[in-house]
Amino acid sequence: MTIRMASCQELSDDKKALVELANHYWTIEQCVTPISLLLPWFPSPKQKTKEKATTALYGLLLSFVKL
Repeated sequence: MTIRMASCQELSDDKKALVELANHYWTIEQCVTPISLLLPWFPSPKQKTKEKATTALYGLLLSFVKL
């Protein structure tokens, strides 16, 4: 019995979704600053941008998992 995770194939075939995934990932990476590491509770503009990108990334991946 072979179990295959279908969402990986669909995601890798969808070029638009891959570009969107990469953009969200790099947005999250660019929002990490020394201030955000020392004061993670501080509501800076970068922190809010990071939260939006994380939510969008989660939603994108969730849509492929549900598929």
